[in-house]
Amino acid sequence: MTFYEFTAPLVLLAIAMGGVVYIHFAEKRLVRKLREQRSHPAE
Repeated sequence: MTFYEFTAPLVLLAIAMGGVVYIHFAEKRLVRKLREQRSHPAE
């Protein structure tokens, strides 16, 4: 097994985990923003 064959799956896994974490935090932020807009209408 070469070095690349060993590291490629780890890199893909790290990218996938990073994406999941990023989406999770982005979703939290978006939900908070929507809640603030609902409780404080900009009118």
